[in-house]
Amino acid sequence: MRFFFDIGHPAHVHYFRNVIELLGEDGHDVLVTSRDKDIALELLDLYRIPYVNRGAGATGLVGKAMYLARTDLWMLKEARSFDPHVLVGFSSPYPAHVATWLGRPYVGITDTESSVWQQRLFVPFSRHVLTPTCFGRDLGEKHQRFDSYMELAYLGRDWFSPDPAVLGELGVGLATPFVIIRFVGWEASHDRGHSGLSLEHKRVAVEQLSRMGSVFISSEKPLPEDLEAFRCPLPVDRIHHALAYASLLYGESCTMASEAAVLGTAAVYHDDVGRGYTDEQESVYGHVSRFSEDRKGSEQGLAKACSIMADPHAKRDAQAAATRIHADKVDTSRFLYEFLLQTGEAEARSR
Repeated sequence: MRFFFDIGHPAHVHYFRNVIELLGEDGHDVLVTSRDKDIALELLDLYRIPYVNRGAGATGLVGKAMYLARTDLWMLKEARSFDPHVLVGFSSPYPAHVATWLGRPYVGITDTESSVWQQRLFVPFSRHVLTPTCFGRDLGEKHQRFDSYMELAYLGRDWFSPDPAVLGELGVGLATPFVIIRFVGWEASHDRGHSGLSLEHKRVAVEQLSRMGSVFISSEKPLPEDLEAFRCPLPVDRIHHALAYASLLYGESCTMASEAAVLGTAAVYHDDVGRGYTDEQESVYGHVSRFSEDRKGSEQGLAKACSIMADPHAKRDAQAAATRIHADKVDTSRFLYEFLLQTGEAEARSR
């Protein structure tokens, strides 16, 4: 069978790379198209996944509308040539539209409740809409839930084992406390209305946390010179190894907070809205903490981060929580693999 995947963000490479490998090992054909977004193409190259570049996207309402129309037509041409049984994407409208034109099933996946406009563009054109069980909205009759997190598609214990050599790459010892700080660009569509942490607070956070351990910053945006000195030196495919050994994840990223949770690292992040998956990780498993982006929330979050760094049992407790997560949840990659095979087989029988 033939499966068409569209990549719109670097995270989607991680979501789909093991599913793509499983399908390839079974002899199925896979075509991947990808937006030239941040490090998405770099990750595809690192994981040796062939792809067709669909361009860098656009900004502004008019630009986005033009890019949507142009990409729909371009992708339709690619899909007609490939003749897929199933099209797959994460909150991606383009393959959803193409699937409708071709009369093929589109499997649309999302875990972000605030991505409302994207959902309006792909849900009506989807055959199946998949979300984690903890997703906080009802997306209608096509909506199906699976009891897991997207991060377990690549950080599940069948797929990922942390490499202790990363400690030497960071210049820290096994017993050295260290913090990974993540600052996001706030440029995604679901980030509208968010401002994130102030530069003043970022400086205060780095100053306070660096007194308690080594600090490594991962940032989507350029950093001022004084913070640039703390930038994490690792290549893009090594950050999860570092996160597994870190004492704390602090910053603005929901995704990295969830990654920390499943890797056994406590996380404190700032977001006025949050996500169903991090809400569940906070309320059920206890080692993700969300605070608002305003001044009061910034102060509360940093206080929480400092208390975690001062707790000699925090890492042990976070690792125990991660063990519970892995025991409770299904393997996301294997779930998607089985779901896509069943969808493809149904489509093949109907032809």
